[in-house]
Amino acid sequence: MIEENNLVMSYHRMRRWVGYLGLGLPFALVIGDWLFHNLKIYQNPNLMQMCQGNYTSTNHSRDSISEYFYTPMGELFVGTLCAVAFFLFLYKGYKKRPGELMPGDSFMTNFAGICALLVAIFPMDLEHCTTDNFRTFISHKPVGYIHYGAAALRSLRI
Repeated sequence: MIEENNLVMSYHRMRRWVGYLGLGLPFALVIGDWLFHNLKIYQNPNLMQMCQGNYTSTNHSRDSISEYFYTPMGELFVGTLCAVAFFLFLYKGYKKRPGELMPGDSFMTNFAGICALLVAIFPMDLEHCTTDNFRTFISHKPVGYIHYGAAALRSLRI
């Protein structure tokens, strides 16, 4: 009985942390990007070494949370999505009741975890070149389609 209560508490704790990560991510991305540009970290040679000095600081508010992938906060974006995916893979949830037509919690959380990983691995495609693109590669339409599809499927879970 005590072990079962510990498992229930750990699942509740896991769900709470997924919520904290999901709620905190947009704020962390905006604040982190704002700090990076206002403190001019990209101009500090002790912290960063850029091959080309043509990085320009622009607007910190993006059209989509996925667009932060191309900013210095890209690692935070990908890392948080991977952490959420990890929590979702670990979460088993409630057992499926007999006669229930919908997939069980375990299947749905694993599906949501796969979608979160796909969103993290495949970046959105940019319609236009940005002057503050921190990444050195160009996005591609099919990769963007995978990103958008996984994001849409992930939102169906909620």
